[in-house]
Amino acid sequence: MKKHLKNVLQASAAALALLAMSSPTSAMTMKAVYEGTVLRSDDQTNLFGQGLGSALDGLAYTLTYIYDTTSFGPNRVTSSDQDLVIGGASTPFPTPILSTTLTIAGHSKVVNGNFMGNVRISSDLSSYETSYHFAHDRDNQIFSSHENLIVNTITTGLNVIPINLDTPFVLDTSFIIESYGNFSFYDSDNIFAPPSNSASGALNPTSLTVSRFQQTSEVPAPAALPMLASGFGVFGLMARRRAKKRAAA
Repeated sequence: MKKHLKNVLQASAAALALLAMSSPTSAMTMKAVYEGTVLRSDDQTNLFGQGLGSALDGLAYTLTYIYDTTSFGPNRVTSSDQDLVIGGASTPFPTPILSTTLTIAGHSKVVNGNFMGNVRISSDLSSYETSYHFAHDRDNQIFSSHENLIVNTITTGLNVIPINLDTPFVLDTSFIIESYGNFSFYDSDNIFAPPSNSASGALNPTSLTVSRFQQTSEVPAPAALPMLASGFGVFGLMARRRAKKRAAA
């Protein structure tokens, strides 16, 4: 019995250790989602599924920025009227943009912001505030050319947007004074070959939602849970037996 109990306790201890190591952990990131319509567009390579050389004008789009708020370091500039981060391969600092996804008509294009990433909220105390998110990815080589650019800007009334990149908010459309944006994608594997992805156009953002975005690790392995339960069961059985012995004495 003692040997069996020892084995169960050891298994329970191992299960507890596994549970501790496997418990869901999260790294906080932020998500900014623009929605609006496409203007003055040209999709030469059917990147968004509307046909070669088609226009995307009038179609709804969703633009999602995922950006890091924990590793900005010295490339973050904060004051009473702005919160700004710039990074990427063209700077001495890492990009704050983890990913940027533009979705039109169910087709998505992802830009990672490796060349240049910019996240900014700024305020002109005399008249207005601006929320500005930017992602730029470029990789030009001798036999290939890749240029991806997405920009969105919304200007609002004074004190509508919190001047803090870590603060979630939902923008009330009635406070929008001006909004604009644009996108440009160009990918070619050879400078003498036609591009594999080529599309550009203007973006008219009409809404903006900024929220905290949790990235959760894997849950505990199911095999560990029965061992954990059996260990707790043995503890309960031992406690009941001790109580009975004390009562009999």
